[in-house]
Amino acid sequence: MHQNWETIEKFCKMMGGQPDIWYATNIEIHDYMEASKLLQFAADESFVYNPTAMDLWLSVDGEIVKLPGGEQKSLL
Repeated sequence: MHQNWETIEKFCKMMGGQPDIWYATNIEIHDYMEASKLLQFAADESFVYNPTAMDLWLSVDGEIVKLPGGEQKSLL
C-alpha cells in the first residue's frame, strides 16, 4: 500500500461538517436520482413540474433552484 491513511483522514476532516455538502447514504442518493428522472419539463422548457414528494434542486442559468415536491416552477 501507499501508506496514505493520514491523507485520507485529513481529507475527511476538511470535508466533514460543511453546510453546503449533502452527506447522504447510498439509498438516499438512489432515491434522489430516481425522483429526478420523473421531473416533467414543458416542451419549450419554460417550466418544470416535480410530481414527487421529494424536494429536488436544479441549476437554472447558473443558479441553484429548489423545486419542492408537488410544485411547478418557471424556468424563465
